[in-house]
Amino acid sequence: MELILWQLRGMLDSWKNVLVTNSRSLTSDYLFQLSEKISDVYLLQLSGDMSEVTTALGLKEALGKWRHAGREYHMPQPSCSALIKVLPGQKDVYISQVTWQGYSSMLKVAKFYSFSWHLTRDPDSPFIPGGDILFSSYPSTIASIDDLYSTSTGLVTLETTNGNHNPDLWSFVRHGLNTSVLEVFRVMIANRLARGGPEWVSHFSRENSGTYNNQWMVFDTKLFEPSKPLPPRDLLWVAEQIPGFVQSADVTNVLREKSYWASYNNPYFSFIHNISGFNDYEKTYGDWFNYDLHPRAQIFKRDHVKVDSLAKMYRLMRYNDFTHDPLSRCNCTPPYSAENAISARNDLNDINGTYLFPALAYRLHGATDVKLVNLAMATSTSMIAVSGPTYDDVPPFQWSRLNPPVSKPLMHPDKWIFPPLLIQVKYPANIPVFIVQLVD
Repeated sequence: MELILWQLRGMLDSWKNVLVTNSRSLTSDYLFQLSEKISDVYLLQLSGDMSEVTTALGLKEALGKWRHAGREYHMPQPSCSALIKVLPGQKDVYISQVTWQGYSSMLKVAKFYSFSWHLTRDPDSPFIPGGDILFSSYPSTIASIDDLYSTSTGLVTLETTNGNHNPDLWSFVRHGLNTSVLEVFRVMIANRLARGGPEWVSHFSRENSGTYNNQWMVFDTKLFEPSKPLPPRDLLWVAEQIPGFVQSADVTNVLREKSYWASYNNPYFSFIHNISGFNDYEKTYGDWFNYDLHPRAQIFKRDHVKVDSLAKMYRLMRYNDFTHDPLSRCNCTPPYSAENAISARNDLNDINGTYLFPALAYRLHGATDVKLVNLAMATSTSMIAVSGPTYDDVPPFQWSRLNPPVSKPLMHPDKWIFPPLLIQVKYPANIPVFIVQLVD
């Protein structure tokens, strides 16, 4: 954790044009001056944790300032879709995550870290296992927050957000203020230290902050051998966090039985589902809050069998045909919602429509990207990525066509219609550089 703080301290010094000329000045006192300038750099890292920090602490005014465009917090608001698909005959595995956020967040950055950090202060101690990490991210953030990471230990880690909807659990956040570590930092620590799924979950579960409560998936590419049966254990681990508890399990058997693992903002573990409030919502609003019957659960179950190439995997992760797909229908007027798809486009919902709850209604919120790797990419520091809402079966998103009008965020193009890119890290002169190519 101290190394993460040093990284933030370095960012702050760079931003302030501070030049450190003598390494002797890099003392712990110098490091912890960061707390005096917390608004400058630290808060930029907390877009995932911040809403639940402020909810737990009752800071409603601060919550309003950190609210993403179009997001409400009095009911669950889905955030992200993910799929891990094993091809027939175990020929390959595809791993993908789609971030759902307010559209003001669509400026994305691919980042690569290569840090020769030691496991201890002893300069003769071994280097950290996950020194090289490729991930999608945002300007000025040291972690992904999206989240999809590919590490030099062969792990691919990704998440979708479950949240917490049981107010009684926020007391765990308040009680742990002085001892817990925020989720965004625990993820980076686990990525750097873990060599496999069980170890990753163990590191992640320590000092649980109870904020940014996600389902994390950890796929170990070292254990996947093409054209051979899947291993009996440790290929895929899942961890679900709520305030006060992290439940985890080896779910390799699910991949062996079904050939896919889907994640869609609905807790897998019954205990997490019940205690975090999903059961209560299911009793009130029906199948939308049921793990097996949620619209995306059914779409993934129906369509994963069609995936036999990277192009079809990409197509599935961008899928939204909400006006025609019966699984996108709802008890609404009109009788469907662009929320009920793998890549949401809530800007296409009727602003004057009637919807059962806010997540199904008009919002400037939806899927804002795709990240995708197969076995070869995950083991060669590469990924396919695109920024912007889906436009395969629906019109492209365009700021100037919104009604009512909305000011275009700084640096955004007006029309979001971009092709996927293959992003590769190469070493032409023993120095890592990005090579970017259009994907056919």
